[in-house]
Amino acid sequence: MENDFFVGSKVEGINMEIQIISKEIIKPSAPTPHHLRTYKLSAVDQLAAFAADIPIILFLFPYR
Repeated sequence: MENDFFVGSKVEGINMEIQIISKEIIKPSAPTPHHLRTYKLSAVDQLAAFAADIPIILFLFPYR
């Protein structure tokens, strides 16, 4: 085969060689049902996603 199909990579001292045999788009045999297309997230999950982007510093005072 031609060298165009080989992709070489070096990650942390490990050499890898990948050979691409074919490229094709795979379509499902049946469409996804409408009720499975969207996810309903809980309030905790929505807040966790928002808070993941903002660093938070907590100041805890000793109990007296």
